[in-house]
Amino acid sequence: MRYEIFAEEIKTLPEQYISELGDFINYLKLKAKFQDFEHRADPYKTAVANWRSESKELFGNPDDAAFMESAFDSARRREPYTAKEIW
Repeated sequence: MRYEIFAEEIKTLPEQYISELGDFINYLKLKAKFQDFEHRADPYKTAVANWRSESKELFGNPDDAAFMESAFDSARRREPYTAKEIW
């Protein structure tokens, strides 16, 4: 169907139908946008994962290694971190 014919057909529809079509089109646009958002790689999580994997050999102490596996998972982390003397 050509665009001109389609546009004329839409103009003949009742206003309620046109409103519903607009809502449906917005729904499809939002669904596509959120789908992209859900499947996009999070740069923060990627950086933390890379940092963890590249720094594993720095932690010989099992307690420190266990802490680093969950460090920086969220900004509201409640687990206290106690500074340790490294020298």
